[in-house]
Amino acid sequence: MDLLSQLVSLLPLKEALKTSTLSKSWKMIWTTHTDIVCDISSVLGVLRDESGKISLNVREEHRNQFIERVGHLMQQRLMGPNMRSIVISFPLSWKDGPHVARWVGDAVMKRIETIILNLDGGSGIVSFPFSIISAPGQACKIFDQKWSNNFRA
Repeated sequence: MDLLSQLVSLLPLKEALKTSTLSKSWKMIWTTHTDIVCDISSVLGVLRDESGKISLNVREEHRNQFIERVGHLMQQRLMGPNMRSIVISFPLSWKDGPHVARWVGDAVMKRIETIILNLDGGSGIVSFPFSIISAPGQACKIFDQKWSNNFRA
């Protein structure tokens, strides 16, 4: 990894993504990040209600934006080197399972070591095929919400 990639990988992911707008040569440098955190603040920013006040309510439109942006981020991230960890923390439901399965599958393709899924707050259980995370000869840890409080990416 060259010096520029090393420097960008030290930035928070949100800031590293912003570097992609600097020039064509900087467009994909952010993909050197080995630890990806996808939560409300990193993917959607601060949510505000109609009056402009900060809101903690996640609406359907926010869920759709989150799914679209994380999907796009993961597709671009496939062009980078292997990943160490990914944290997906957002209230999703069982109907979002195919999206979560695709993100986990993409992470496994990048030889991920740790996956943390905190999907609490959704209206049901998100499930995906276990075979997607059991790539031959590859160690992969998956943590649920109770473990995520003890993990620091």
